[in-house]
Amino acid sequence: MKRIMNFVLVCLVCGASSLWAQDKNTTTASTETTTTTVAINNGKEIKHLKKEVTITKENALVLDEKDKNKVNQSFKEVPVKTTKTTILKDGDEIVSKEVEVFYAKGDDKYILNETHEDVSYTTSNLPDNSYPIKDNDKDGICYFTPEGSFCVEFRDEASGTMDKEIYILEENN
Repeated sequence: MKRIMNFVLVCLVCGASSLWAQDKNTTTASTETTTTTVAINNGKEIKHLKKEVTITKENALVLDEKDKNKVNQSFKEVPVKTTKTTILKDGDEIVSKEVEVFYAKGDDKYILNETHEDVSYTTSNLPDNSYPIKDNDKDGICYFTPEGSFCVEFRDEASGTMDKEIYILEENN
């Protein structure tokens, strides 16, 4: 009986560990925060404010199709979503907050140019060279247009509409 219990225990441990090994996470994220003190002269007095800059980079993990069915597969280079948040504080009070979102691929930086909401679509007009993306629990795709813009689409299958953001290459790169 003791052998049977040990066998069952080993099977449970092995089964549970294999479930943890099957991680479905398809994105990586890193966050870096820098805090500095800045002096601002308003003409009457010099104020010392705390400046916090937080940079979060989110990257979709997409396997390269060339390595399909191989043991060690390479990842495709896909655009990285970068969110830069700058907060100025006077003590505990937030004086200013600025959020900038852009995508980067290599040395190229794509900034938001226009947004379209509730655009109707059909599944036949999906681009061939697209990448999956997940943002705030929404699934979507991103791709480069023939004009060189970078598009992000979040689709609502139930209503047949999508929200589309178009990012253009920043000129001063």
